[in-house]
Amino acid sequence: MLSLRDFTLEYEAESPVLRGLSLSLDAGEVLCLVGESGAGKSSLARALMGLRDGARRSGVLNWQGQDIDIQNEAACARLRGRDIAWVPQDVDLALNPVQRIGEQVQEALTTGGAQGTSLHEVLFAAGLHDPERQAQQFPHELSGGERQRALIAISLACGAKLIIADEPTSALDLPLRSLVLESLTQWIRARGAGLLLLTHDLNAVRSVGGRMAVLAHGEIVETGPVELLLDRPSHPITRELLSRRIDPQIAPPKARDGYLDVRRLTLMSPPGPWLVGKPVRALVNQASFIASRGETLGIIGSSGSGKTSLALALLRLAGGRQSGEIQISGRELMALSSRELRAQRRRFQWVPQDPAGSLSPRHSVRESLEEALLLHHRDLSPSQRLARCEETLAHVGLEPQLLERLPAALSGGQRQRVAIARALISEPEILVLDEPTSALDWQTQSDIAERLVHLQQQQGLTLIWISHDLPLIRALSHRVVVMRQGNIVESGLTEHVFGQPRHSYTQLLMDAAFPLERSTSSALA
Repeated sequence: MLSLRDFTLEYEAESPVLRGLSLSLDAGEVLCLVGESGAGKSSLARALMGLRDGARRSGVLNWQGQDIDIQNEAACARLRGRDIAWVPQDVDLALNPVQRIGEQVQEALTTGGAQGTSLHEVLFAAGLHDPERQAQQFPHELSGGERQRALIAISLACGAKLIIADEPTSALDLPLRSLVLESLTQWIRARGAGLLLLTHDLNAVRSVGGRMAVLAHGEIVETGPVELLLDRPSHPITRELLSRRIDPQIAPPKARDGYLDVRRLTLMSPPGPWLVGKPVRALVNQASFIASRGETLGIIGSSGSGKTSLALALLRLAGGRQSGEIQISGRELMALSSRELRAQRRRFQWVPQDPAGSLSPRHSVRESLEEALLLHHRDLSPSQRLARCEETLAHVGLEPQLLERLPAALSGGQRQRVAIARALISEPEILVLDEPTSALDWQTQSDIAERLVHLQQQQGLTLIWISHDLPLIRALSHRVVVMRQGNIVESGLTEHVFGQPRHSYTQLLMDAAFPLERSTSSALA
């Protein structure tokens, strides 16, 4: 179906991102392309889709027996939709913000499309299990995981012969991730289509099966059946990918309980057409918790449980009506006017779940970072601002030459680091991170986590870390809050919540994330 030979991709004045790459994919086959963040997976997807990103490309692309000029973006673009569909990594940039989800999927069905398939059938196949309501919602009214599944639904609705899925389940919890991948592969194989899965998640790779190719340093270093490469890898890079784990060394914070004190925080859903005749529901219901200065508070729960809604309410950025108390060092934020709140914004910053949607596509990295300095540190000279930008990039492990790049010329992992740098550059006291490492490989996750822990220990930074990645939260957090359907069902010290969960929902999460540990402890008990 698809053959790519001697493909090279490079940005001007830089070494090639991909060089001499060759791969092939048959009808009805699943090919998993595995590589670290920045390996060039997304750049390859954009090239196959004929999307402009300022890179030079060369090589031979053969689609169903016909050679396509890889340098001719118009020729590649003609394959989009009916032949090749794409599930991009940048969820917020891919969905139309002023069009309901159902309208966007229906457009793909009408112009594509998957013959004899209904709108609700496609939504359900993509893992959206309340299609009647979700079809009527706008993208900003869905959780990050629901938006990701909406993109999968659009790609399925196109009726394409090949689906390129770039980290399609990074915002989903483990149980839902398995269900969505199973549904996606069943859809593909039933229709004789092909799936090119770009991911760093080896659990996802094992779940879908098929064939696997390992990408490193711009080249494919090993290929073979998934089971063979995961169980008996031969290349050192593949073995290294399989052996990595996150293990940052966190230190207990100094006892300053009540630095951040949240009491009975409630956020109601804004009015919308899907709520006609139905009561307004609580996205966050009576949430109460505390965090000390220099502490990491982990917030966990399944996709759509209210984690992001809680973050937006905490930062006073939510669109719905909210009530309760939010105190920072005794200062009540809920009582502040809009002008007074703006003056306090530097103290608490946010790293959103999808950094691409929060970075202006027309601003360079330097302009995005300097914007925060111009707002909160107006006394700095241009040279001082540049030095601060370079220093902050170094904190998140990025080179200064990236300062003049636009977001489109960065990998997904690099954009996530830039989003973290932009939040850090104003020197906040509280940093709220919403799935900041969801699309990153193990090594990059560990690197960012350890850098943030180091900054926390140096500056007394309070981290509110929202994630469905339970091993990550266990490694990083001092305390944990468990959310379900907008409610906090359990909270406490990390070792207590993970070691002896009291609520049945927490136990289900632990069983899914640590099946071997939980089964062993049950057997011992």
